[in-house]
Amino acid sequence: MADHPDGIYHYTSVNIPSGVTVTFKPNAANTPVVWLVQGNCVIS
Repeated sequence: MADHPDGIYHYTSVNIPSGVTVTFKPNAANTPVVWLVQGNCVIS
């Protein structure tokens, strides 16, 4: 998350297929991760 120090990510859409694990390394401020998705968000 070093490139997102506030922990906020902006996406137009998100598709995470079955069998995929999403992980994050904490940034210096240990902020929570927030995904703002404008369109479809599919997590299988």
